Amino acid sequence: MNALPSRVHDSQNELNYTLVGDYYLPDLEIESSQPIGKFGRARMKYLKEYRPGLYSRLLLSGKLYDDLNEVDAEAQRLLDQMSAHASLHEIS
Repeated sequence: MNALPSRVHDSQNELNYTLVGDYYLPDLEIESSQPIGKFGRARMKYLKEYRPGLYSRLLLSGKLYDDLNEVDAEAQRLLDQMSAHASLHEIS
């Protein structure tokens, strides 16, 4: 009986796999250079609950945290803009 290699690389999707029992599981790493804000966490919850395919695709491609941070930054920018606009109208 031939022993299976403990690690393999798939050149089609550029993922490495590790043998766990009888199955090869992908070696996935979550790379987050900065913490996710309130709006990014809300987007992650939405993706998990209502768009699981998109969530998986972003996670597997390594783009999930970039997407979450982008959404968080844009939402925060809009919130700051609305706050500034509201404070201008309170003074008038």
